[in-house]
Amino acid sequence: MSEETKVVCGNCGAELVIPEHEKKIKKGIAIGKDSGLGTVVLPVKEDDDTVNELLSQIKDNPELVKLIREVASKIEDDGYLEVDGIVRRWVPAQCLYMLHSDNGFHASLLQHEYSYEWKVLINDLKCQVNLYRDKDFEGYRDRNRWYNKTVAYLMALHYIMELHEHIENERTHLHGDRKYVKLSCSWLNEGKGIHLDEFDIFFRRFNHAKNLIFESRTPRELLDSVLAFHNLRQTVKWRPTKHSNAFINAYKAAGAYYTMKDLILFEGCLIAKKGYSYDKMDRKLFDQDKSLQTLEDEADRIVELGVSENGYMLLGVLKDFLYYNNFSYGQTTRKWKRESEARAEARREVRNNRRYRK
Repeated sequence: MSEETKVVCGNCGAELVIPEHEKKIKKGIAIGKDSGLGTVVLPVKEDDDTVNELLSQIKDNPELVKLIREVASKIEDDGYLEVDGIVRRWVPAQCLYMLHSDNGFHASLLQHEYSYEWKVLINDLKCQVNLYRDKDFEGYRDRNRWYNKTVAYLMALHYIMELHEHIENERTHLHGDRKYVKLSCSWLNEGKGIHLDEFDIFFRRFNHAKNLIFESRTPRELLDSVLAFHNLRQTVKWRPTKHSNAFINAYKAAGAYYTMKDLILFEGCLIAKKGYSYDKMDRKLFDQDKSLQTLEDEADRIVELGVSENGYMLLGVLKDFLYYNNFSYGQTTRKWKRESEARAEARREVRNNRRYRK
């Protein structure tokens, strides 16, 4: 029986089609480098011809050939490939924890100090650089719609505006006949303060760093410009007391998106059809494929509206989603803990077996 086997990345949705096999082969989900969404089924263990046919189609890409051979060699006899850990599972875990905290998601986010938003942004941009370098453009797009140049630029602008306001409210002192404020900056006056007549020099440097973010054209340029602004920001011994609205919206949108995607893929949750009541007793749900597509459509809608201003709307979608799916936070987190402990035990056994063989 001839069948077209489709391998799909569970994180970015990228598809690799292996056409016209002479026998029926299980369809599976292939997890890319940026996904790591747990144990997956790959259609390569039942028949060596499957591997050879796939390799023949990508023979012009030696790196991909090497990767396929390495993966094929690790497939278990039952057709499963054990992935070490669950990359990105921490995002749903963190999002759900904040949603179910006593203070709620927004207040929990505000409890993080200001530097947390730059840490999150920089870590995500580093991943985007790696994805783009490895030509995983779907994975890059998946992340870039939440943390991107617009969000980074608005975060930098927010910092400069808050810094302006802070300095304007500071009491001035005299140094000879020059007024200054007690704001420590390591590259100006040995960190002893800033004269009022030096403000143009001081803010010109910050505005230049901010503009480099706006002018960036590649993922690497964006990361470098964000790092430059972040490092410049750290030369001043002061930080805002509130987070940037652009970051808050991006953080909420990313958390909601990855949480719903994880729950649809692995916890049996589904998205309700529009036009029906979200009441638990009168709900009409899509199947898994349609739920994933509906989630992508909703994410695209938020991106079109502007993540930096409307990302919070996706968090509202998540709250409804959890309600009509009768989601149990305690039951799910206990399950994840058991899975994590099982993977840790499996890794210990592998290490022990290696030591024994040696």
